[in-house]
Amino acid sequence: MSNFSAEIQARLNLTEVNKSLQSLEKTQITLSNVSIDTSSFAAKVQSALKSTNLTVDVGKIDASSINSQMQSFGTQAGNSFSTSFNLAFRNAKTAIDTGSIEASIAKVTAQYEKLGTTGHAKLNDIKSDIQTLSRLQSQMNTNNPVSLVESYKEFNTTLAKTKNSLATVSAESKTAASSLQITTLDNKMSTWLEKNSKASKDFGAAINSLHNRLITLGESGTATASELKAIENEFNEITQSAITAGQTGTSFTSQLGGALKSISKYISATTIIHESINALKEMYQNVYSIDTEMTELMKVTNETSEAYNNFLSNAGSTAKEIGTTISDLVSSTADFARLGYSFDDSQTLAEVANIYAVVGDEIDSIDTATESIISTMTAFHVEAEDAMSIVDKFNEVGKNLPKHIVICGEIPVSSYIG
Repeated sequence: MSNFSAEIQARLNLTEVNKSLQSLEKTQITLSNVSIDTSSFAAKVQSALKSTNLTVDVGKIDASSINSQMQSFGTQAGNSFSTSFNLAFRNAKTAIDTGSIEASIAKVTAQYEKLGTTGHAKLNDIKSDIQTLSRLQSQMNTNNPVSLVESYKEFNTTLAKTKNSLATVSAESKTAASSLQITTLDNKMSTWLEKNSKASKDFGAAINSLHNRLITLGESGTATASELKAIENEFNEITQSAITAGQTGTSFTSQLGGALKSISKYISATTIIHESINALKEMYQNVYSIDTEMTELMKVTNETSEAYNNFLSNAGSTAKEIGTTISDLVSSTADFARLGYSFDDSQTLAEVANIYAVVGDEIDSIDTATESIISTMTAFHVEAEDAMSIVDKFNEVGKNLPKHIVICGEIPVSSYIG
């Protein structure tokens, strides 16, 4: 190596220059990718130190010694890399020749297929990782040692990740699902179908199939949390598709059916058979009344179409339970909404008023019951959530006072209310 070039930046202690220069002999310098120009080395060092009026004698530096040290360093680094690479290469070849690569892929694939029915969220990622393992296996079929070692390294990393994911899914799949969780999902499905009858044509069969799977799973007594989650995930996907397709909410047929259920209890079988025309007229009149009351309710509230549909759907079952009519329930809800109560509070208060109309003595209509509840709430500052206590106390007073005193809720109950 005949050429020697170097750039030296140094901070010298001028009081101990000799010691600083002598210490250079003991300094180990690591160089990489450099060329050395020994012919001008002394001049360049002297030029760099000119401003300090120092003179450095470098004539005794043995360039051949530097060259020997650099060659030794390069040899050591090369040997170290070569040893590491050769080991990795041998490991990769051994894994291929012994069938270890193929066996590892087969093992994780079998575990994945076994856990496939759990519906776990990690399964898609595991499937993708297994596909990556197969791709890397193909890449290792090469005569390029570098490509082989790189693919083998990536294969091991992906394999470790896949095994960890499978272990997580396996552990979670062994967690038992409680009967409460199963019942909750069962009710969730049934309620959604009742409130979204528009979706029954296109999505009802799929949801019913899931429902049957859920029942079978519950009856087995071996339901796991992951199996339950799989059914719930499918259910959520179906309902989301129904929302996207704009098929949520109750259909007109369901709304009419709800109205007919409420009306039918007032009509005997004989009337239906022998007076069908009158029955249809009455049915139409009730449906018309419901529509009219809903129009009034919409005037005094500002809810979404879905909220109104859900309200009307629930009104049918609520009216049946109380023993009132959908029309009265809707009318009373609108009355409370006009007073400034929220939509939810108005529904609660309407239910209270209709109960009072059914059980209260001398209460001749829902309007009378509603007025009585409103006046009592105002007089005694009763909150909407406590309104049912008014009916309870009216009933209590009615049992203890003569009937002629209990008129439309206007009774001396200051000692009972509040």
